[in-house]
Parts: sequence; structure tokens; C-alpha cells
Amino acid sequence: SVLMLGLYNNLTKDIQLNGGLLRLFAALECSKGISIVGSGTVDLSEKSVVLRSEASTFSGNLTWTGGGQIVLYEKAVISGTWVIDAQSDAITKVDGLGQSLDFSPGGTLMVKAGSRVVFDHVIFKGLKTGSLVFEDETAQAVFVGCSLSLSSNCEISHGELVFSGKDSVLIAGEYVCVFSESSRLVVDGVSLYYDPLYFAHGVGLNVAGPANIVELNGGRVASIHKKNIDPHLILDNSSTVCFGQLDLVATHPLWFRGLNSDVLTLQG
Repeated sequence: SVLMLGLYNNLTKDIQLNGGLLRLFAALECSKGISIVGSGTVDLSEKSVVLRSEASTFSGNLTWTGGGQIVLYEKAVISGTWVIDAQSDAITKVDGLGQSLDFSPGGTLMVKAGSRVVFDHVIFKGLKTGSLVFEDETAQAVFVGCSLSLSSNCEISHGELVFSGKDSVLIAGEYVCVFSESSRLVVDGVSLYYDPLYFAHGVGLNVAGPANIVELNGGRVASIHKKNIDPHLILDNSSTVCFGQLDLVATHPLWFRGLNSDVLTLQG
């Protein structure tokens, strides 16, 4: 079945897709605690969907078509599959606002052939082989100011990952993100830092060959060490630092590195 929706007020009840198609004629803004649930297709029609449901778990197979924007006001847990199918000139943008997409339960993001998705300030958690799937070499994901955290080795077998706009970080720990011969890593005008955390043998990235990594316009891949991002300040989980006053709008950012159990406390 097909539901054609053009709400001009916030959505106040969950939409159960049940394998159907939701086609938008206006931007859809979900009230807090309300979401799109089940398996089916959402045709954004170059409109936006604002998701506000706290810690939503998407357990179905949800396909996003028609370009447009997905805005995350709360974190989302992916235990099913999100499919990005925005071919031709349509581009899907996921505006994270610093919120997370958590793939720890075994969820998958699939980018269809010829599709392009842009992730802006999204925190990726629980990535491993099978979390990011690209249908073929024409599928592309762009990352702007994102953080990607591995929970196991993660192989990218097809497609193109582009890092641009703002620096991003790959929190690899003891694991490795592998780019095979049919995939490509592009770093355009920014830095992609990989962080082995406290594992001395951590290497972060492994590419099949020189053709599988491209650094454009001064872009670079670098390990997070003080020498690489000086004069930034790195605080590890072994650090105890007390600031009488800390200007959070300073020119140089602070990098906080740690494990999931670490806590950052700001007082005053």
C-alpha cells in the first residue's frame, strides 16, 4: 500500500510501514518519542524527516528513496537494514547534529548502485564487516566532521568513501578498516585521523594498493598523535586535568580520547 503524506504539524503517532510505501509531499517532523517503524520504503521526494525518538531502534528493513534529508535529534540504533537508494541527481543527507547511529546489534547501512549519501556530523558506533555495504563501485558515502568507531575489523569491499568539508576521525583501537580492490578511500582537503587508542600495534587502515586511496587538495590520512595535530590538546583516559576556566569556543579544539566507560565531567 502507499501513503501519501503532507503534514504541516508534527507527527504525533508512530507510522507502521508494514512493507508499504510512505511518500512525502511536505517535510515530516516527528514529535519526541514518535518514529517510523517496521519495514518498508520512505520516498523523501527531496523533503526532510526529523527523527526525535530517544534511542530509537530500527529493527526492520527501511529503504530511503528520492533524495532529501534525514535529521537526527536523538541517537538511533540500527539492528535491521537502512538502504539508501537515491539514484540520478538525488542526494540523501543525514544531518547528525552530533548524534549517533549505532550498529552494535548487527545492523547494516547499504548504499545502492549509483546512489550518494552525505553524513554530516554523525557519530558511527559498533562498525564491523557488514555494517557499511556498497552495492558496487558507483555507490558513494561522504563524511563531513564524522566519528567512526570500530567494534571489530571492518572490510569495505565496494564503493567509495569520501571525507571532505571538515576533519573526521576513525576510532580503530585494535581493529583495522580494510579497503579491498573494488573500493576507494578519498580524503579531500581535510584530515582523516585514525586513533589506535591504547593499542600499540593498532594500524587503523589497510588499503589494497595505492590506487585505493586518494588524497586531494592537501587532504591526508594521519594517526592521532600530538605531533600530527599540534597545537590541539589530547586528553587520554589516564589524564586528570583541572581547568580554572576553559573557553569552549577557543580557536584550537580539545580532543578527548577514551573507552566507552570513560566519563568527561564539566563543572561550573
